[in-house]
Amino acid sequence: MIELIGMIAVALLSLIGVIIQKNGNSKIELLNHQIEELRKESKSGDDKLHSEMIETKVSELKRFLITEMSKIEQKSFIPTENEKRILSEAKDEYNFHGGDSYVDDMYEKLKRENLI
Repeated sequence: MIELIGMIAVALLSLIGVIIQKNGNSKIELLNHQIEELRKESKSGDDKLHSEMIETKVSELKRFLITEMSKIEQKSFIPTENEKRILSEAKDEYNFHGGDSYVDDMYEKLKRENLI
């Protein structure tokens, strides 16, 4: 009789273990799905922030280039070799991110005039 009760107890414990495991797996799958959704939202936010940062960078590069090249064009500023290198690198970075022909034309004009 004790053996029968022991076998029933073991069977019940095994059944309870299976039920708990299935519930646990369902919860884990739900959590994994929620984590994946949060990851997608985070990636989307990161992409948007990155895009905004690039737009800001391009805007600042354009402002810098036009301001400095205008001073050079008006001959109120004579750049050193290092400043010419910085202008060149800023222009390259600006062009890498899309740039426009206005800055290129202005740069090439100053280059033809040997001002940079």
